[in-house]
Amino acid sequence: MRVAIVASTSGSVYRFASRVPFVREQIALVVSDRECGALAAARQLGHPTVILPHAGGLAFSDALRELADAQGIDLIVSFYTRLFHGPLLDAYEGRLINFHPSILPACPGRDGFGDTIRAGTRFIGSTVHLVDTGMDTGRPLIQASAPNDPALPLAERRHRVFVQQCRSLVQVIRWYADGRVRLDAQGVNVADTRFDLAEFVPNLDCIEAIAFDAPFPG
Repeated sequence: MRVAIVASTSGSVYRFASRVPFVREQIALVVSDRECGALAAARQLGHPTVILPHAGGLAFSDALRELADAQGIDLIVSFYTRLFHGPLLDAYEGRLINFHPSILPACPGRDGFGDTIRAGTRFIGSTVHLVDTGMDTGRPLIQASAPNDPALPLAERRHRVFVQQCRSLVQVIRWYADGRVRLDAQGVNVADTRFDLAEFVPNLDCIEAIAFDAPFPG
């Protein structure tokens, strides 16, 4: 499988998840509209990089579609901070996913984790969802939750969500590589998954995702 990472941030989730050899081997391209940490990480990992110098909007989406088509990309994984538009959404329906640091539909937008904390919710978490025309409105593929323990430093709670996102990236790449992700009447479904009460729903079933950890740097 050929995966394109699209990012305009530090690329930390992509960089840490790429410690898993299976994940690193699937990534064919890292794309941004500017120089950023994700491109620096890609160069260290030996992944090809492309800058599409369009300030978001339809121009960037059209250029990304052309690039993905030319490169034979099977899955586009977004850590991009702007909306996608136009024919790209139809061409990659079900194969364009976004990572967001809140339990959607709560706290969409650029500061999902911060908005979660400010709202005083009892849970923190993350979502991987299909991209549609809205801001973080697409159907969830996998979500993760954890108690928002006020006794823990904020940095530790943020790290918990970061690790959730890393584990989710490993898992969803495995699901797509195994051909288990399907669009249905409800938007998206993963074959042969379990919905037992757990941190991740659907439950993790990829050994590399289950075993993944990134110790808190403090």
